[in-house]
Amino acid sequence: MNDSQMIYVHIPFCKKRCDYCAFVSCTNFQIVEKYFCFLKNEIQSCKYNTKPISSIYFGGGTPSVVDEKYICETLSLIKSKFKIMQNCEISIECNPESTTLSKLKAFYKAGFNRISFGVQSLNEKELLKIGRNQNAVQVKNAMKNALKVGFENLSVDLLLGLEGQTCKSLEKQIEQLNMWGATHLSLYMLMIEENTKLFKNVQNGLYLPLEDEICVQLYDLLFKKLKELGFYRYEVSNFAKNGFICKHNLGYWQMKPYLGFGVSAHSFIDGKRIANPDNFMDYFNGKYNIEKCNQQSLNEEYIMLGLRTIFGVEENFIKNTKQLNLLLQKGIVIKSNSKIRVADDYFGVLNQIILKLI
Repeated sequence: MNDSQMIYVHIPFCKKRCDYCAFVSCTNFQIVEKYFCFLKNEIQSCKYNTKPISSIYFGGGTPSVVDEKYICETLSLIKSKFKIMQNCEISIECNPESTTLSKLKAFYKAGFNRISFGVQSLNEKELLKIGRNQNAVQVKNAMKNALKVGFENLSVDLLLGLEGQTCKSLEKQIEQLNMWGATHLSLYMLMIEENTKLFKNVQNGLYLPLEDEICVQLYDLLFKKLKELGFYRYEVSNFAKNGFICKHNLGYWQMKPYLGFGVSAHSFIDGKRIANPDNFMDYFNGKYNIEKCNQQSLNEEYIMLGLRTIFGVEENFIKNTKQLNLLLQKGIVIKSNSKIRVADDYFGVLNQIILKLI
């Protein structure tokens, strides 16, 4: 997997911060010009540009919220600086309410070939309770316009565990997204992160997320529904139609080297982890942190990430053979050739399985 590498670009700007968001984001659009100037300088000065690039991912934040010229110019710079593989997957995260037809045209012309829409839910009441101003019509129009422009690879993020969610409502939403052209779905569990508005609301009894047991039940039912619609799980949270697995995300789980540009972005290259600072002043001052990875931590990470996927991990990496044999006997994990993977019915309790094997 090390014959190529990936690129991640962090675009931190958002119109407003969602109640659940713990990512590094910024609502001050007065620093957009300055940010992209430093971002381009960082890309231009990168020394790790000898290996070809298999995927590029613009995430955030909300990349679609800034003027498209900044995004397109940054991608153009990357193309001139690095060797881009012919079948390179180039993704951009977009929020439906800020995704205009003109922006989509510009993204497509610049070379983006995959869009990841931050939908989270098609239910307006559920969205308002987590601080998102968006509706199903905006989602439908954004997806329709993306197809019209020429995009064929449309991914959608959904949150599982929102207050009031039911299996019936979620199944209906998935059916609609499928009809509107989704080729990939990411189904993420709602995380209640400290120092977020949602965390305070939960503590004060103002928001009641679904209990973990109910989330696992919903997840298992949705797995079956997605399979009926032709979406196959290749990672615990990710489902794709044939030919639309996300190369970039799969690269992370298979520990492919990657370069991260922008505030709070991380790189994993030459056995080192390079972390950009979480605050803008330190980023503008060129600060970063380098950590040399030891083999044991890399092996544990390989197991933890690999078991999240249907491809599994090489058996010889798992040192806890007693637990492994026990899980094999119970049919919780499966051995295929020299690989160990989690059985389909146990993805809902994946974390407990991983802890037993690390």
